[in-house]
Amino acid sequence: MPTRRDRPEPVGPRVDAPRAPDDTDDGDDDVVLLAESDLAGRVVHGVAPGAVLDGAEVSGCRFEGVRLTAMSARQARLTDVVFRNCELSGVNLEEALLTRVRFEGCRAEGLDGGLLRARHVGFRDTKLTDAAFRMSSWDRCHLESSDLRRLDLLDAELTTTDIEACDLTEADLTRARLREVRFPRSTL
Repeated sequence: MPTRRDRPEPVGPRVDAPRAPDDTDDGDDDVVLLAESDLAGRVVHGVAPGAVLDGAEVSGCRFEGVRLTAMSARQARLTDVVFRNCELSGVNLEEALLTRVRFEGCRAEGLDGGLLRARHVGFRDTKLTDAAFRMSSWDRCHLESSDLRRLDLLDAELTTTDIEACDLTEADLTRARLREVRFPRSTL
């Protein structure tokens, strides 16, 4: 019988879950224009071509299997949003604010998140190779089972964040400030 000393320490900071539609809510199956003012409570399965979210405020919705390749979302404010099985490669999230956002099973190679601010954000089974988060700040975030090869965290600040079972081969942590950051089962 394992003793208290043998039990693994609880992994991860408490990361609040997004308040987005759950898996039982199919929401709307329509293709939406991201310029629509209210996506709250919607499940988005498609986006009109050429969508731009620069400066937009998006909250309380779920993007399911949506292709957002190279979309610009500079200075966007995303709150209580879930991205599941989405194509996010080349997305520009420079200066964006993410609160209680979750990425699950997404492909986001080359994503640009310079100066991004993330609080209670989770990445699980997401491919973030060559993503750039220069000068970004992360608080109470959890990255799990994700491909973070060549991730750029130059001058980033990470606080109370776990990077669990991730591949960080060739990641750049130059001048990154790490407080209460753990890397259980990750490759550095």
